[in-house]
Amino acid sequence: MVIDSSGNLNINGTVTESTTPTFDTNDFKIENRTGGAIAVLQNPEGNLLLKDTLQESQSDLSPTLNSFIIENITGQVLLTRENLRFSVSWK
Repeated sequence: MVIDSSGNLNINGTVTESTTPTFDTNDFKIENRTGGAIAVLQNPEGNLLLKDTLQESQSDLSPTLNSFIIENITGQVLLTRENLRFSVSWK
């Protein structure tokens, strides 16, 4: 997975939404506070599995307190997870 300086998220495989992400020791996972997987990037396949849904091409992301975020070096939020969905900003 690559997030470029414009906020584009690129993966090698497919995106699967609204699933129960499964993983092994080679995968990168993001967990909720109780240890459940909410997102898994499968290695080496490159597939992205999301427990929730993905909202694409959002012009502005304003995450609330306790949201999971990925931001660039200038502090611009590129990806956030809140309210049971992931949002990606394309700028």
